[in-house]
Amino acid sequence: MMIKQYLFRFLVLLGISFCITNSYAEKNQIVMQGTYNSVNIQAGYIVANDMKFSVDNATRVYDSSGQLRSLKSLKPGQQLNMHYRNYGRPVKNVSEMVLDKIIYYSK
Repeated sequence: MMIKQYLFRFLVLLGISFCITNSYAEKNQIVMQGTYNSVNIQAGYIVANDMKFSVDNATRVYDSSGQLRSLKSLKPGQQLNMHYRNYGRPVKNVSEMVLDKIIYYSK
Protein backbone atom coordinates (compact mmCIF):
# COMPACT_ATOMS: atom_id res chain seq x y z
CA MET A 1 0.00 0.00 0.00
CA MET A 2 2.77 2.45 0.91
CA ILE A 3 4.63 1.68 -2.31
CA LYS A 4 1.51 2.50 -4.36
CA GLN A 5 1.18 5.86 -2.59
CA TYR A 6 4.81 6.78 -3.22
CA LEU A 7 4.59 5.64 -6.82
CA PHE A 8 1.43 7.69 -7.33
CA ARG A 9 3.03 10.81 -5.81
CA PHE A 10 6.13 10.33 -7.94
CA LEU A 11 4.06 10.07 -11.13
CA VAL A 12 2.00 13.14 -10.22
CA LEU A 13 5.14 15.20 -9.56
CA LEU A 14 6.72 13.93 -12.76
CA GLY A 15 3.63 14.94 -14.74
CA ILE A 16 3.55 18.40 -13.18
CA SER A 17 7.24 19.01 -13.86
CA PHE A 18 6.79 17.85 -17.48
CA CYS A 19 3.94 20.34 -18.01
CA ILE A 20 5.95 23.18 -16.48
CA THR A 21 8.97 22.34 -18.66
CA ASN A 22 6.88 22.33 -21.84
CA SER A 23 5.19 25.65 -21.09
CA TYR A 24 8.55 27.20 -20.17
CA ALA A 25 10.15 26.09 -23.46
CA GLU A 26 7.35 27.70 -25.49
CA LYS A 27 7.95 31.08 -23.83
CA ASN A 28 11.67 30.88 -24.61
CA GLN A 29 11.26 30.75 -28.35
CA ILE A 30 11.14 33.22 -31.19
CA VAL A 31 9.72 32.12 -34.53
CA MET A 32 10.50 34.25 -37.56
CA GLN A 33 9.24 33.88 -41.09
CA GLY A 34 10.83 35.16 -44.24
CA THR A 35 11.71 34.60 -47.86
CA TYR A 36 15.25 33.28 -48.24
CA ASN A 37 17.70 35.45 -50.21
CA SER A 38 21.28 34.31 -49.57
CA VAL A 39 23.65 32.62 -47.13
CA ASN A 40 27.10 33.41 -45.78
CA ILE A 41 27.93 30.43 -43.60
CA GLN A 42 31.50 31.58 -42.97
CA ALA A 43 30.25 34.86 -41.51
CA GLY A 44 27.52 33.03 -39.57
CA TYR A 45 24.29 34.33 -41.07
CA ILE A 46 21.61 33.83 -43.67
CA VAL A 47 19.62 36.62 -45.29
CA ALA A 48 15.82 36.51 -45.45
CA ASN A 49 13.60 39.52 -46.14
CA ASP A 50 16.81 41.59 -46.40
CA MET A 51 17.59 40.87 -42.73
CA LYS A 52 20.49 38.81 -41.36
CA PHE A 53 19.72 35.84 -39.15
CA SER A 54 22.39 34.09 -37.11
CA VAL A 55 23.32 30.49 -38.02
CA ASP A 56 26.16 28.16 -37.05
CA ASN A 57 27.29 24.59 -37.63
CA ALA A 58 24.71 23.31 -35.15
CA THR A 59 21.79 24.93 -37.00
CA ARG A 60 19.36 22.26 -38.11
CA VAL A 61 17.51 22.69 -41.41
CA TYR A 62 14.40 20.68 -42.32
CA ASP A 63 12.54 20.64 -45.63
CA SER A 64 8.75 20.59 -45.95
CA SER A 65 8.64 16.79 -45.66
CA GLY A 66 10.61 16.86 -42.39
CA GLN A 67 13.91 15.59 -43.81
CA LEU A 68 17.10 16.95 -42.26
CA ARG A 69 19.04 19.04 -44.81
CA SER A 70 22.10 21.31 -44.85
CA LEU A 71 22.17 25.10 -45.04
CA LYS A 72 23.49 24.73 -48.59
CA SER A 73 20.20 23.14 -49.65
CA LEU A 74 18.39 26.48 -49.26
CA LYS A 75 17.39 28.16 -52.52
CA PRO A 76 16.39 31.81 -53.10
CA GLY A 77 12.65 32.40 -52.84
CA GLN A 78 11.92 29.62 -50.34
CA GLN A 79 9.71 30.46 -47.38
CA LEU A 80 11.54 29.97 -44.08
CA ASN A 81 10.30 29.48 -40.54
CA MET A 82 13.21 30.11 -38.19
CA HIS A 83 12.91 28.89 -34.60
CA TYR A 84 15.34 30.35 -32.07
CA ARG A 85 15.14 28.75 -28.62
CA ASN A 86 16.95 29.57 -25.43
CA TYR A 87 16.52 27.23 -22.48
CA GLY A 88 18.21 29.54 -19.98
CA ARG A 89 15.83 32.49 -19.87
CA PRO A 90 13.11 34.11 -22.00
CA VAL A 91 14.26 35.28 -25.42
CA LYS A 92 13.69 38.94 -26.23
CA ASN A 93 15.57 39.13 -29.52
CA VAL A 94 17.81 36.93 -31.65
CA SER A 95 20.95 38.87 -30.80
CA GLU A 96 20.86 37.22 -27.36
CA MET A 97 22.71 33.95 -26.91
CA VAL A 98 20.57 31.21 -28.40
CA LEU A 99 21.31 27.54 -27.89
CA ASP A 100 19.03 25.93 -30.44
CA LYS A 101 18.45 27.14 -34.02
CA ILE A 102 16.05 25.29 -36.29
CA ILE A 103 14.99 26.33 -39.80
CA TYR A 104 12.04 24.83 -41.68
CA TYR A 105 11.60 25.66 -45.35
CA SER A 106 8.99 25.05 -48.01
CA LYS A 107 9.68 23.67 -51.47
